[in-house]
Amino acid sequence: MSSRKLKRIVALVLLCLALFATQVAAQEQPQAKKRCLTECKPRMGIVSAFGSEADILLAETTRKREYRINGNVFTTGELRGNRVVVVLTGVSIENATMITQLLIDHFNVHHLLLSGIAGGVDPDKKVGDVVIPERWAQPLEVYFNGDSNVPSPCGTPGDLTCLGLKLSTFTSTPNSD
Repeated sequence: MSSRKLKRIVALVLLCLALFATQVAAQEQPQAKKRCLTECKPRMGIVSAFGSEADILLAETTRKREYRINGNVFTTGELRGNRVVVVLTGVSIENATMITQLLIDHFNVHHLLLSGIAGGVDPDKKVGDVVIPERWAQPLEVYFNGDSNVPSPCGTPGDLTCLGLKLSTFTSTPNSD
């Protein structure tokens, strides 16, 4: 075998090895980290529906920096030793959903807290109580099926106890169940 032919074979083998090694290295790359559009420090996200609730949290937050995203103010900083990002959602599930998604897209949120109220859900709860639900429910979500009957997740219409909810009964007497 001529030296020229041997050099070609060796070059071809080296080229194949180089291409194979590149493919293996590309496959071994870890998945890309979560992309943050605004700031990527790991933070606890806190969403609040009412300004007075958010104001209390923001008053205690140090090293604050504000970001305006789609007209909403996201404030990063430290709250009692925790890196946080606080945002006011306003009232309604739709607002909370959209702004929480912005929060998740733009910041590296490792935990999400809702600072808010759930008036009338449980009369035994007082202002300032911390509630951690076992289950979440969306009682406003119903199926449109051409009649006025609302499907009940617990079997009996109006019964939501299987979801962990206790709703007040309406009376014409103010401040009573």
